[in-house]
Order: sequence, then C-alpha cells, then structure tokens
Amino acid sequence: MSAHLVIQLITPQPGQILRHTGSIHVSAYVTLSCGAPTCSGGRYDPRGFRVTAELFREDLLVCASYMSFMETASEFVCDLLTKDRGRHKLVISALDNNSGMAGRNSWDLEIRP
Repeated sequence: MSAHLVIQLITPQPGQILRHTGSIHVSAYVTLSCGAPTCSGGRYDPRGFRVTAELFREDLLVCASYMSFMETASEFVCDLLTKDRGRHKLVISALDNNSGMAGRNSWDLEIRP
C-alpha cells in the first residue's frame, strides 16, 4: 500500500450551516496517511505542497483558491468568496510535488441568509 495525503477539515465544521457573509474561512490539516504531520524543513515539507479549496453548487464550480501553509504543523488556510446561498460541496485537494503523494476530500455545507 502506498502512502498518500490525508485532509482533515478544521473550519468550517463538516455539515455546518453557515451564515451568508460573502466569504468562508477554510482551514484544514494535511498529513501523511501514516498519521505523521508535515512541517517546514522536514522530509515532506508542506511549503512544496499545492493545496486547493474549491466550492461547488449543483456540480458547478462557484469559486476556488490556493490554500497557504500557516507555518503551524500541517495547517493550510484560505478564504473563499461566496455569492450563492444553499447547499454546497467543499473539495480540498493536496499534492506534494516532490514525492507525488496526493489526497482529496469533500464535505457538504449549507449557506443560509
């Protein structure tokens, strides 16, 4: 079995009903499948990762953003601009360009007035 990246959503909480404010703050942990964290200067340095967050509504891409490494072990963040209310799917993808390891996860969210 090969190693891959695991993505755990910090905020917003999975299934959370969000109030429409025009943006969503997204933060997530990206770790190795063995559970090891990623940290600057380590063998799997997250500064070389490409992590993206995408927001979909009815299978159409609403917005997307690169996530920034926070210099805290394994944590990435971004803000997604939102115009629409209703049910959405948040998809976060990660790729380690050096090792080729990748991961992807998704969560359902609802945005209300």
